[in-house]
Amino acid sequence: MSFGKGLDYWLTMRRMTKAELARRTGVSAQIVSQYIKRSNTEPNILIVSAMANVLDVTIDELMNPEAPQQGYRRTYVTTAEGFGENLKYHIDRKGITFRVLGAMCGIPDGRIAKYMNGETAPRYSNAVILAENLGISVDELLAERHEAPAEINAPIVDRILKMITDNKSILTESDRRTIAITVLTP
Repeated sequence: MSFGKGLDYWLTMRRMTKAELARRTGVSAQIVSQYIKRSNTEPNILIVSAMANVLDVTIDELMNPEAPQQGYRRTYVTTAEGFGENLKYHIDRKGITFRVLGAMCGIPDGRIAKYMNGETAPRYSNAVILAENLGISVDELLAERHEAPAEINAPIVDRILKMITDNKSILTESDRRTIAITVLTP
């Protein structure tokens, strides 16, 4: 399925107008209409990210609504800088250089450098190639990363868990048992 057909499908499913999607993503309604009418038009990956965020679907679901739904939602980066940070992170995790990635992907290393520096972002097809060569999904490549705290304050966590499990007005007995079993039991 093409991006345009997927976009049309999710607009219908979400009962959202093209104008509303355009307003919420910062692109013109004319561009949204063009993606739907000319279903072979390939979008910039940041437009795909923004639309997936607004439509509350994964990028994979937006690009192919016939695929099984993932059951989770991510928030995606929507700036070239954010994409560049993510790309650097995944290149480092793979233990390669941007030049090696460029050679693996068949994308000039100068273009990879521009992606990494946040000067530009790729079209969807190049994002797919990058993700495949990094051994990750496009969803992972574009997902906002949230750094874990360097240190977890155990006494605070214990107090929060006690408040949650003791407050009968917030949680059901079943919820409290589930928390006790899954969180409090080592």
